Amino acid sequence: MTFRQKTIIGVAVIEALLLLLLIWTGIHYLRTTNQSELIKRSSATLTLLARASRDAVLTTDIATLEDIVSSAIVTPGLRYVRILDADGLVLAQAGARLPATGRVEQDLDYTSVDDGSFDSGVDIRESNTRYGRVEIGLSTAHIEEMVSDARRKAAAIAMLEMVLVALFSLALGTYLTRQLSSLSKASRRISEGKLGYQLPVKGTDELATTARAFNQMSLRLQEDIELEKSIIQSALDCIIAMDQQGRITEFNPMAEKTFGYSRKDVIGRPLAEAIIPPAQREAHHVGLKHFLATGESPIIGKHVQLSAMRSDGTEFPVEMAVNVTRLQEKPLFTAYLRDITDRSEYERTLKQAKKDAEQATHAKSIFLANMSHEIRTPLNAVLGLLGLLSEEDNLTSQQQAWIKTAQSAGGVLLNLINDTLDFSKLDAGKLDLETSSFSLKTLLDTTLADETSITLPVPSDNSDTAPSGISVTPMPGAVRFLTICSQPLGYSIRLVCGIRPCSIYTSRFFISSRSRERSWACS
Repeated sequence: MTFRQKTIIGVAVIEALLLLLLIWTGIHYLRTTNQSELIKRSSATLTLLARASRDAVLTTDIATLEDIVSSAIVTPGLRYVRILDADGLVLAQAGARLPATGRVEQDLDYTSVDDGSFDSGVDIRESNTRYGRVEIGLSTAHIEEMVSDARRKAAAIAMLEMVLVALFSLALGTYLTRQLSSLSKASRRISEGKLGYQLPVKGTDELATTARAFNQMSLRLQEDIELEKSIIQSALDCIIAMDQQGRITEFNPMAEKTFGYSRKDVIGRPLAEAIIPPAQREAHHVGLKHFLATGESPIIGKHVQLSAMRSDGTEFPVEMAVNVTRLQEKPLFTAYLRDITDRSEYERTLKQAKKDAEQATHAKSIFLANMSHEIRTPLNAVLGLLGLLSEEDNLTSQQQAWIKTAQSAGGVLLNLINDTLDFSKLDAGKLDLETSSFSLKTLLDTTLADETSITLPVPSDNSDTAPSGISVTPMPGAVRFLTICSQPLGYSIRLVCGIRPCSIYTSRFFISSRSRERSWACS
């Protein structure tokens, strides 16, 4: 049933109820008015007859009483008239035949009439003594006829009114529901996919305002749908939607490219048989049933990595996130997938490279340890021989200086070999640092000692301004400090020895003395 039909029927029913109420009220008023007039007429007639027949009743003048009732019976609407004595015997009567004796039961109102005659009576009294009674019966036929005629005319008027109301309701309903019909048609077109449909709008009433709002809603819906489609179509990830039955409802271009299906071929197909490997399909069905029953899932709202299947049956790793949206109390699953084949391969390459680097580092450490050991063994022999040679008594001072220099250089070489071993310990995390005190002058002399006999103006240990010792923390003894000092000097001093003169380039560095908070500069 259309809204227009409901409007017409509703107006007609309301009008019918109002008309019935009006008819009933009119007929009831007509009955009440006629009843009042009937009672008044009956009372007036009885009063006149009682006065006219009083003397005749007192003298029992039957002839006069007969004349009175004969004259009264011709009155229109009067069905009978009778006069009774004090004992209830009929002295005179005219009209309808009634029992010869006994009083007629009086009707109190119009509704108590059951024989078409309104019966009433009055006693004839004189000095409060009852001598007789006058009774009459007024016909109610004219009232019944009047009420029936009024009822027929009211019914005819009501029918005519109903027809007119139906016609006017039809015209009014058609006019009022014209915009509603247009809204209904527009809604059907939008539901059919014709987004952005616009209604022709006229007027400024509520329906016109509603139509304008509908047009705005239609345009906004079209914009939102187009934006959503644009996002889905241009997304760099695969976007796949699935309903509660496990069937595919959305398959974007990236999904087509990744899985090798066309959208029209997979829409409506079960997701499991399209992109899920056979070994994982049973778990998919169990998980879907569990979610529909409990609303819980271990993968909803999380990033997971698993295997997917292309149209040719090949499996590949994907990263996936799943969201759930409820439409009309039904869940809609949306999965965002990304092919991570290249990333997985890159991660495997990195892990292998890391493993190879660790193996190379380990091999280097073994090599350094072995080489350091092999070099330190003959070096110790050389240093031992130099020590024995330095103990000879027949050596000149120049030879002693050469031996001392060789011993110093061998010691530096031995320290370098030890440092190499320390690097191996650093790689293994087993290097122990220590704090020790040493003489700065001796350390620098050792560092700068070579064939050119270069010396620096460093104050002696006995000087009042020179520190007696420098504490270095954390360094494994003077050897580590010597190594540090030798590095900047090695780059800052360039020596050309032999027949050409030596060129010296100096670089300034500072060593802080904690004991006196002063800086000693070597240049």
